[in-house]
Amino acid sequence: MENVGMKIRKLRELRNYTQEYMALNLNITQTAYCKIEKEESRLTISRLKEISAVLEVESLQILTFDERLFIPSISSSKQPEKRIVENDNVRQIFQQDARDEQMNHRMKQLESEIFMLRGLLVSSPNQYVPAMAS
Repeated sequence: MENVGMKIRKLRELRNYTQEYMALNLNITQTAYCKIEKEESRLTISRLKEISAVLEVESLQILTFDERLFIPSISSSKQPEKRIVENDNVRQIFQQDARDEQMNHRMKQLESEIFMLRGLLVSSPNQYVPAMAS
């Protein structure tokens, strides 16, 4: 896993997360997290999955992340507007993914409530008759 620590750092920075925030969510010290980004400690698959969950991306997205697509380089300084638009697009994609995840979570909650209410109606159908409006 070449340069995975750098990729994690770049994704963290795109999210505007601090190392302290990441460490807290991973239940490790900030020093231990820093060693992951510096590739001074061995990164396990399970830890990669935990990091991807905090960053709200798939593990494969971390491994295949190419910062050149999002970060302006010296050689591309002639087109800074394009890079800014690309960075905005990345943020919008991350935000849309987060909204989609929230929506899916809410839908599952509502489906669970509907299932429970149907069970109540089946178990005692005469008990829950709505009052008629006069």
